[in-house]
Amino acid sequence: MKKIYLAMVMSLLLIQLVPVYGLNTNFEITEYHMDVKVNDDNTYNITETIDVKFNVERHGIIRVIPLGTSTGGRAKVSEISVNNQFAKSLQGNEIQLKIGDSDIFAPEYETYVIKYLYQVGSDGMDNMDEFYFNLIGTEWDVNIREASFSIVMPFEFDESKLNFTSGGYGSTLNTEVNVEVEGKRITGHMKGELGPLEGVTVALFLPEGYYINAEEVYTDYGTIAVNWFGFFMVGLLTLGGIIVLLFGRNRKIYPAITFYPPKDLTPADVGYIYDGSVNPQDVTSLIIYWAEKRFLIMEEIPHPNKKKAPQILLHKVKDADSSFKPYEEKMFRTLFTGYGDGNSVNINELKKKLYISINTVERALIKEWHETKETRIYSKTTSIVKVVINLLSVIVGIVMFSALLKKYEGAVMAEDLLVITIGSIICMLPIWSFGRFIARYKSIIPSMRFKAAFKAGLLLMTSVVWIGVASHLSGGYIIGVLGCVICLFISVLSAKIKKRTKVGDKIVEEVKGFKEFILYAEKERINMLYDENPEYFFDILPYAIVLGITEKWADKFKDISLPKPGWYMIPYGDNRYYDSYRYANNLQMTTREIASYSRYAPRSNGYGGGVSSSSGGSVGGGSGGGGGSDW
Repeated sequence: MKKIYLAMVMSLLLIQLVPVYGLNTNFEITEYHMDVKVNDDNTYNITETIDVKFNVERHGIIRVIPLGTSTGGRAKVSEISVNNQFAKSLQGNEIQLKIGDSDIFAPEYETYVIKYLYQVGSDGMDNMDEFYFNLIGTEWDVNIREASFSIVMPFEFDESKLNFTSGGYGSTLNTEVNVEVEGKRITGHMKGELGPLEGVTVALFLPEGYYINAEEVYTDYGTIAVNWFGFFMVGLLTLGGIIVLLFGRNRKIYPAITFYPPKDLTPADVGYIYDGSVNPQDVTSLIIYWAEKRFLIMEEIPHPNKKKAPQILLHKVKDADSSFKPYEEKMFRTLFTGYGDGNSVNINELKKKLYISINTVERALIKEWHETKETRIYSKTTSIVKVVINLLSVIVGIVMFSALLKKYEGAVMAEDLLVITIGSIICMLPIWSFGRFIARYKSIIPSMRFKAAFKAGLLLMTSVVWIGVASHLSGGYIIGVLGCVICLFISVLSAKIKKRTKVGDKIVEEVKGFKEFILYAEKERINMLYDENPEYFFDILPYAIVLGITEKWADKFKDISLPKPGWYMIPYGDNRYYDSYRYANNLQMTTREIASYSRYAPRSNGYGGGVSSSSGGSVGGGSGGGGGSDW
């Protein structure tokens, strides 16, 4: 996993490792001549004449032409021709020309003539133009005995703004090149030879508008992302809000007080309908529900460790019948299958495999409420709206990483967007997960909240670290922080969207009305209902559990002497008094403990440096250049 994240960070930031060469003794360049015709649209017709002496049998040379420019943009190289057989390939941010025939060796002395059109186009600078070009790049790992050049400019220029540097990368030495200027033509040659990794760069400061016909060669999406970052963020947030208001907002409901839960709804149904999600305790609350219906008996037995709370045995009284919903029957059958005689089970034994059933039942329950139009409680548009909102967070990621990459590398081209998009999606996944955790926090049973928070937080940290590294390398801390926060906000927004149908509104009205009664029922009303139904407390208890108001419900019966229900067995001779609080606590803790078993699933096995020529330039700082090798 670490390797995957490291690889993605490297891809997003296009970190290019500069190869380190030693002296290549396979061949040497006896003479290197550059003819450059500079055009008024900031494109260059280039002819390279390279005389080579091979010291061993080789097929030819490899010429590498970088596409990065001095202003951080990206050049286009076209109209390539060579006086020899060659193959062209694009390798990241450079073009490689593999010159020669794989079937034969090159002669000892060979001359390679390479022609191409190097298009810089609009340089993006408002205060000046320039001709800043690496005539001979610093990536040749051989000696170059003689080096010369001829440059023809499109218009007159200020000779005092012309400078040539030579030597290793970054050198500002400008005394080793003999130069002559005649009108618009510049010619010159090196006074001595160039060693491995040494080159020659020309820097000529020109007035703004010198290249009168310069046009964009590529669209720099990084510049757009940086310049319009704030606009994009506000726009995407606004668009997300509008989408939610139009397609994700529920109609206002008016709960009517009811004394019982909606007819034919199990506690698990109510738990899902109320908050739009299913947690394991919604499912395990069915145990009390079934006990009340006399399908099973719960029995307390002393724990072998007398200091611990009693254990609970479940005894099946009868099999599930036609009144059970499909997901109920699946859960009920799992409780007793594979344990002892199939009629009794200690809940501690359920830890071995109950996670499978709980997870399956959760999915089956949700499916049941979406199968038909008559039972569908959430609109089909909910899923569509969620996808659209999540796409907005991906766009936030794309804009953020494009802006960071612009600050780091200097340009973002069309071919970079695919890598950035893939990286943004991968980066958003942990943020989506954390947003979902925040949205579902209240519905997670307390005993599982820490683990859920830890897992979601750990995932989130992968994205935070990822964005943090990109922000640090680029210096775009504000961009990184804002992008991360806005993505998280959109993710929470997406997780909370639950557009109900009319059927859903009606049922939620009943559920909320029932909850209101539990919270605010007067003592007189409770006493009346208890007189009518002595098991009223236990009938309602599983619903209070899934609604998260167990203690409130127990408090309503604090002054009432509750009889022991026939389905709850207490050890013989146990004279402890079981009031509403104790019953509620014991039963809630039992369902919570069984719900916690769901967590016991087994584990499955480079651009230019952006330095202007106006400073005089340095070797390797301009556009073009590169180098090559033999093959």
